[in-house]
Amino acid sequence: MVRHFSFNAAELPFRVKEALRYSGSPATEEFVRYMGSCRDELVPAATPAVCCRILPVIHIDGGVNIGGKVLRSRDLAKNLRGCDSVLIMAATLGVGVDRVILAASRMVPSKAVLLQGVAAEMIESLCDKAETSLLCGRRSRPRFSPGYGDLTLDAQRMIFGFLSPEKYIGLTLNTSLMLSPAKSVTAFVGIVKEGGENNG
Repeated sequence: MVRHFSFNAAELPFRVKEALRYSGSPATEEFVRYMGSCRDELVPAATPAVCCRILPVIHIDGGVNIGGKVLRSRDLAKNLRGCDSVLIMAATLGVGVDRVILAASRMVPSKAVLLQGVAAEMIESLCDKAETSLLCGRRSRPRFSPGYGDLTLDAQRMIFGFLSPEKYIGLTLNTSLMLSPAKSVTAFVGIVKEGGENNG
């Protein structure tokens, strides 16, 4: 069963150092203020939402079987070692954030870079908050997204097949396997088997 949730953008934890890192900006007082201002601009435009599903995972030669579907990826299999189930999630900040960044890129490109950094931190914070809420203290592996290691972007099709995020959170996939809205994430999160070791 697919579960879906909405979140208040103003309540998402904000790690300014991470936003600075994403934007490639120095950690000066001036840029810290800039980042705060950018966040203040993005929060009203954001409509954070997540949909997810927990499915069993079985390890096979050269990959994994998730919910009856096979993914050939040794890197994902390594990430999911010791797990007997996996949280499949899709998260987005919504189209409003894309619009703010696009408008800035046309008017003040340097500001758009800062907004991109803030939005990147916001989507990661959203994923962290959703994981904490959904896993209820169970140990887990780091998020692993299509495009990481040898897991190809084609894995997006499997995620969309399991979640139908276009229906629940307005997240779509184009023919190039890119997500829209742009500030969105899909990922696999391994849930460590009870009594197993968390090597992640």
